[in-house]
Amino acid sequence: MLNENTPEKGTPEQKILAAIVAARELAPEPDFEAWSQSWINGSDRSRDSAWRMVMLEWAGLSSPPEEVGPFVAGMCCWAAVQFALENYEEAAIQADTACAFVIAAKAHAHELEDAEAKPPKP
Repeated sequence: MLNENTPEKGTPEQKILAAIVAARELAPEPDFEAWSQSWINGSDRSRDSAWRMVMLEWAGLSSPPEEVGPFVAGMCCWAAVQFALENYEEAAIQADTACAFVIAAKAHAHELEDAEAKPPKP
């Protein structure tokens, strides 16, 4: 379960896995799904495939990004690039950051839902 304590726990590989699983909720697009499945099952953890996904996810993002999903998905892919390059500390930092963005995005979505559910004041 992803919560505010998740980023501090685990190895870089476990952190990337948690970030990828969480990002799939925010970025349910076919390319990210296919890449993430390959990373999760270990069939393709290459730097090149992760780098291609970084470029795909971040292509055309505004600054600051209007959509959190592609931004977070790109962060997960960047963490995977760093992992493939054996930059484990940087990979863990990027995965932690991606998880923090997912947690914040979910909290914000819940706040919006709560605000919409409340009846207007007379």
